[in-house]
Amino acid sequence: MFPEINRMRKTSTYISVFRGLNRTANTGFSRISSNTSAVFSEFSDMENLCGDDYPKLRTRKKRYKTEGAEIVSNLLIADSRLIYMTGNQRMMVGNESVDFSTYYIAGAHRLTQYGNRVVVMPEKVMLDLSTKEIESIEFTQEKQGVGSSTLNVALYNSGNYARLTRKFRDFSIEKVELDDSGAPRRVNYIYENAAGLEDLFKQTNPGNDTSTEEGVAEDWQEDYFQHWNTIPVGETVEAQGERPSGVYRCTEIIRGSDNTIDGVHYLTNKNIRKFVKIENYYVKISRTQTAPAEGAEPQNLFDGLKKGDWVKISGMEHSVRTPLVIQSNQAPTPPTYWADVDGEPSGTPDYPKGFWGNYLEVLNENTFKVYYVGNDFIVIKANIEKSVPYTGPMKIERVMPAVDSGKMLEVNNRLWACSSAANEVYSCKQGDCTNWQAYGDGISTDSFAATVGCEGEFTGIARQNDSVIFFKENWIIKLFGNKPSNFALSTYNVLGVDQGSEKSVVWLNGALFYLSHMGVCQYAPGSQPVVISERAFGNEKYRNGVAGRHRNKYMISAQNESGEWELFAFDTDNGLWHKEDNTHMADCVTYNNVLYYVDGDTGALVSCDEDNHLLTNGVVENDFDWSFETPNLYEDDFGKKYISKIQFAVKAAEDAAATVYAQFKHGGAWFEIKRLHYLRRQHSLTGIPVRRADYLRLRVEGHGEMEISGIQIDFARGSDKVWQF
Repeated sequence: MFPEINRMRKTSTYISVFRGLNRTANTGFSRISSNTSAVFSEFSDMENLCGDDYPKLRTRKKRYKTEGAEIVSNLLIADSRLIYMTGNQRMMVGNESVDFSTYYIAGAHRLTQYGNRVVVMPEKVMLDLSTKEIESIEFTQEKQGVGSSTLNVALYNSGNYARLTRKFRDFSIEKVELDDSGAPRRVNYIYENAAGLEDLFKQTNPGNDTSTEEGVAEDWQEDYFQHWNTIPVGETVEAQGERPSGVYRCTEIIRGSDNTIDGVHYLTNKNIRKFVKIENYYVKISRTQTAPAEGAEPQNLFDGLKKGDWVKISGMEHSVRTPLVIQSNQAPTPPTYWADVDGEPSGTPDYPKGFWGNYLEVLNENTFKVYYVGNDFIVIKANIEKSVPYTGPMKIERVMPAVDSGKMLEVNNRLWACSSAANEVYSCKQGDCTNWQAYGDGISTDSFAATVGCEGEFTGIARQNDSVIFFKENWIIKLFGNKPSNFALSTYNVLGVDQGSEKSVVWLNGALFYLSHMGVCQYAPGSQPVVISERAFGNEKYRNGVAGRHRNKYMISAQNESGEWELFAFDTDNGLWHKEDNTHMADCVTYNNVLYYVDGDTGALVSCDEDNHLLTNGVVENDFDWSFETPNLYEDDFGKKYISKIQFAVKAAEDAAATVYAQFKHGGAWFEIKRLHYLRRQHSLTGIPVRRADYLRLRVEGHGEMEISGIQIDFARGSDKVWQF
């Protein structure tokens, strides 16, 4: 019997799991063996494909696009409205336009939502979304020659009691007491001594002048008394004869019809005032108000400040130049000069050194809390020695730190920011983004600032649960705590955000995703950042990443080493990467799980979902091109096998088309081997015949909506001969 010739064994492998992009040398499309019935596949390159119907491979959804506009800020969404700044000095809140020309600074802008307000940088203003009113975060009032009060002054020297009465024309810094409503009481009188006032009018002559009839007040005493006698109950006086001066409130009027009041004999039969010393005093700083035009309302010099603000006072110099020409010859020897004796507003004041106390050292270049705001004055808390008729320059400002552009966010009702120049991180006062220097109260709502110990510029900021994360290229700085007293910064020397990719930081499914100089990292709480893009990016390095969230996908647009933009999608549910196209996202935002972005090339606003979006007056994009490319199908496990036929299970939309190309030699030409055109929506199993070879790569280029549910590869055992094409 003749021996039986073995029939050539033919086998098929059906690929039904498509696992996205893999640009490394280990692309998993060709892992086929004789014992394999179903394997997964990966692609060495692709465009406009997605894993929305995983494990199937399909074209991405169409986008909805508006016409291009000059958008010069990031995007926000509040109250179901898109918010952004335009190059024509306006802010768009949905379809409503808000004029920003008064504040507008040319260049890129950063918008941050804070409650019902939008904070705008670098202008340092905020827009109320309800009223559309714009308020400045900072406040500055700077002027030369401050003060507006007119004060009666009665001065006398102990032992001589010589009385001089003059008026200070410009009085700007004075000690005051606050009433029950928080407003400052009037202080219209300054005396050398207020303590024991009634003793000046008792039967004993304070001056020991024996020429004065007992029981009769001297002329100076009567005149002096007239000033005190005009002070009503509740008003305050300051005794500058004390050091430091004291503030006294008139609490009672002792009334009598003769020289005896409550059994005590006085030099006068007029009513006597009693005073109580105020230990907890405040300081009132007045400003000169320009005379308003006829019929106009008085100017509010401190419009923009409010009770509770913290202000910095600076620019002061020793300046008390009130031309009063008060004579000094009535004073005891050596004479004491109470004002400029030459009457000139310029030059060195003729006061003894330190006469006006420590007002300059206490106030200048320091920060204070505001306890009351009037039209032309504020009230602060400061320990000055005495009130001062100050007439020099003064700058009062509520300031915000010079923070890095694009690195600000809201966490726990605070705005957080950082400064690369100062290497510091900051938080505003809780619930008040206008105050960044509120440190003095020592309470949980205070502002916060801290210096960071690691080197380099800040490259990003993010929220991770209730923690604030600050990034540098090789550092992560994490803030712990819930109030300034227990805030603490922990520093980790790990992969941070790449310089220029601050917009790539996205919180998604319990982890932060961002572009580092090694690729896209995933950073979950309690763990180290892990690079997750090695397979998708291969050896390519990307920079200037801009990313957002679309449903469960991390969408990132970045520049490759050639400067070209590429848009990738990472599905966090199945860990797959897909490349969509060469879109340049300038900025993006997510609302209702839909990603909206600004096209950096056209300025168009784009929604990644054609059916669910907030945009109006736009159009759905036309059918687009797509493609995918396999690695070498003979790379693994084939041995003496060769591929005889490939079949695609396709679900195509009407008028969709595709062309199949094959490459039979590494680096060789691509040959067209099949064209497909679908006149109607249909399912089909399309066979692709291929030549016998030991190297085979496929590239499919299509147009229109299409889904591939499977690829069947038929192969048979062949000889050891090496085939060349």
